[in-house]
Amino acid sequence: MPLLLILFGIGTDYNILLFIRFKEELSHGKSIDESIFLAISFFTHQRQQLVIKKVKCGVKHLHLQQNILLYQL
Repeated sequence: MPLLLILFGIGTDYNILLFIRFKEELSHGKSIDESIFLAISFFTHQRQQLVIKKVKCGVKHLHLQQNILLYQL
């Protein structure tokens, strides 16, 4: 269950960043279709690596919490 919450949070974060980028492109005078394309293409390999790092960090944090709980028992 905690992993599901972490993944939901990461997905929400990604969605917010994508929407902000879409609005930014619209404010520069681009059409809706162009703004969608540019917002999606902005999140290339570098952005995917950032999301992967966040997932790894979240999983490590979850693992540490479980170890701390085991030692407290």
